[in-house]
Amino acid sequence: MAGAANQVQNLDDPEHFDRAFKAINQKVNVEGNHAYHKVPIKLLNAKTQVVSGALYHYDVLVGDSDTKKSDADPQSLSKENLKYSQGGKREVYKVKVWEQPWKDFVEYTVEKERDVAADEQI
Repeated sequence: MAGAANQVQNLDDPEHFDRAFKAINQKVNVEGNHAYHKVPIKLLNAKTQVVSGALYHYDVLVGDSDTKKSDADPQSLSKENLKYSQGGKREVYKVKVWEQPWKDFVEYTVEKERDVAADEQI
């Protein structure tokens, strides 16, 4: 039965970070046009919602990695081999991940919310 979104208490849960990484990689790195691959730095907010499957809502701090787009195919990237470049550009993205595992279905919606100033603490 569908219901309201529930706040995730543990933002350090690797399951949620993995979903955010896949969404950013698929929608921003594969489809985007920028010099460096983007990498999630941390989850700022997370909610889950039961729909026809599960819907995950994330606010994600994302930054430039140290890997140029010309040096690596997005399909080869993982959270282990893609690292944030200290001092690189940072942004906040709204990410939605809709999963229906019984259909082997995943849909990503990713929208940039805002830039983050270099001196801004998040």
